[in-house]
Amino acid sequence: MWIPSRRWVLLSLCCFSCGQPSKQPPTPLEQLPGGFKFVESVVVAGSEVPEQIRVAGLQSTQRWIYRGPSLLSVTVYEMTTGPAAFELVQQWRPSPGLIYFHSGSRFVMVEAKELGQPELNEVAKAIESHLGRV
Repeated sequence: MWIPSRRWVLLSLCCFSCGQPSKQPPTPLEQLPGGFKFVESVVVAGSEVPEQIRVAGLQSTQRWIYRGPSLLSVTVYEMTTGPAAFELVQQWRPSPGLIYFHSGSRFVMVEAKELGQPELNEVAKAIESHLGRV
């Protein structure tokens, strides 16, 4: 009967314990189109997240606050999978002053009640491009 040497046992343990590296939360952009400047980042407690998002496979949530011509918030929901984030886009209901999209495993909401749709789209495009790089 063959018994593996200690070296092989240690190598096997190392390989099995090395999963994918944990994702670091994305960093906010310092400036957004329309004159918005980053103010603060807030970690959102799970209890404050809508149930529809929590049950879809939420991992973490952060909110970025920007000031400019008005107040703007970007909420980034890190989901367990990309399909979960995509599914939320399919299910969410549109409302004035809100745009949402998915970027990989992130479901993102951009809110600014005082902005028109073209300006909101421009801001969302900048955030989506940024998240695609991080």
